[in-house]
Amino acid sequence: MSPNPFRSPALALTFALALAPAPAGTRAQGGPVQRPPARPDGQAQKSPPDLTRKDGPVLAAGSWRLKRTLRGHKGAVYSAAFYPRGERVATSGDDGLIRVWDVRTGRLLRSTSGPGGTISDVAVSPDGRLIAACTDSGNASQIRLIDARTFRARRAFGAQEDGVFEVVFSPDGRLLASGGRDHVVRLWDVRTGRLVRSLTGHDDAVTALAFTPDGRKLASASAEHDSTVRLWDVQTGRALQTLAAHGDWVTSVAFAPGGATLASGGRDHKLIIWDAGTGRKVRELRQPEMVYELEFSPDGRVLAEAGGGGIVRIHDARTGRLLSKFEAHREEINEVKFSPRGLLLLTASYDSTVKLWEPGPSPPDEKKVPAKWLD
Repeated sequence: MSPNPFRSPALALTFALALAPAPAGTRAQGGPVQRPPARPDGQAQKSPPDLTRKDGPVLAAGSWRLKRTLRGHKGAVYSAAFYPRGERVATSGDDGLIRVWDVRTGRLLRSTSGPGGTISDVAVSPDGRLIAACTDSGNASQIRLIDARTFRARRAFGAQEDGVFEVVFSPDGRLLASGGRDHVVRLWDVRTGRLVRSLTGHDDAVTALAFTPDGRKLASASAEHDSTVRLWDVQTGRALQTLAAHGDWVTSVAFAPGGATLASGGRDHKLIIWDAGTGRKVRELRQPEMVYELEFSPDGRVLAEAGGGGIVRIHDARTGRLLSKFEAHREEINEVKFSPRGLLLLTASYDSTVKLWEPGPSPPDEKKVPAKWLD
């Protein structure tokens, strides 16, 4: 590691974030929230923006400034995935379209119809050659692979009776994990399309998935009648841990780059940090809004959290201290992603837009109140 933090893009990001104030908040009353895009009962909802937040001042941009807004989707944008080098990003949503954008210019490069119906998630393979897309359209929901360059269909996986919420490639690109309304996590062979293994144990819809960086473990999260996070051995399919501390939908899971730490967030306003090896809860942070999405920065130094109210919060990944927060959208945020180099932060929302943010100058000093972690 270079002694000069500005020689490392990810460390430069962390340095910029550390200059931001850390206002604390109190719980605010929020309306019904949707993430994933539809509940198991099939009732998708769109909440009005919350104009009565009481969790302290929302900075105009905090330590982030808006670089570009990507417009073109009709209806909510549910998912976004950067290409491996960060030069492009794929997005999807209510309009049933997959769109690919040039990150540098914001220009729409390609657009194509997905498997049919609402596209609840897209993922780009680690080599950047494939895009996986899944649908939440009730009966005969599909998972499809398309060529990331030509947009030609490459392969369709076996249709599922109920909607699919999430797809994610393994780090080596050989497997695709999927989960949805039927409570089952499935592992697919990307090359052949064959179903490798089904992981059963959840008692409600599977809402989020994440592989460890080495690909040996998979974390899965579930909806309200289950509200657990489960850890699986990818090679054997054996259930390793059941993490039970949420009281409602668990809507996001994310591993830190080293794989030893797991974060989960949910509709119960909780952001929880776990020891991924032992399953022990390390910290719990109660947020003013529901937590929809979590993402560690590429260097593992910070954790981005977003969801209800259109607010993004950036936390110190080790201590949980709130480094900055800003209002990114006026409606709920369905996706938050760091670019592969960590110099951009992406948000996607019910407001039909995708926004790209970059570290900006620090706002004026104000009285700092540290975020409070609850054991």
